[in-house]
Amino acid sequence: MKKIILGLFLILGAFSFAVPKNLDIVKANKAGYDVLREREDDIILGKFTDTEGTTVGIIFGFYDMSAKDSFESLKASSPETLKLVSITETQKTYIAKYVYITEDAYFYALSPKNLKFKNVYFSVVSTTNKNLDGDNLNKTADAYINEVESFLK
Repeated sequence: MKKIILGLFLILGAFSFAVPKNLDIVKANKAGYDVLREREDDIILGKFTDTEGTTVGIIFGFYDMSAKDSFESLKASSPETLKLVSITETQKTYIAKYVYITEDAYFYALSPKNLKFKNVYFSVVSTTNKNLDGDNLNKTADAYINEVESFLK
């Protein structure tokens, strides 16, 4: 599990954004997310679920970049301990699926295709021991994007 958390923080540490002013942190806290890092130029939220064995991190920020470019940036910053398995899309989400080189866990990098607010970007990274494919992966990705969008006001 330490490798999973380390991988999550490595990819989260690759980003540096401005703190979005329209983030409802109280709502995020009620959903089980804690502030992992909050600085002048970025905020990262995360949660770990014991029952699902899943770690989730959310990166928020302001900048003028397309959703596709942001997704490419997220993929490019993946740690060397991850091997890219596939890249897919849903109607709402870009998805990059990775497996740890030890093949004991999976890592999913998710970015919304359409931003709810102008110049407010977020990405979701999830590490789990579940190998999600097809409809399961698409439904899970869209559920994360919907949940995070609900934190924006």
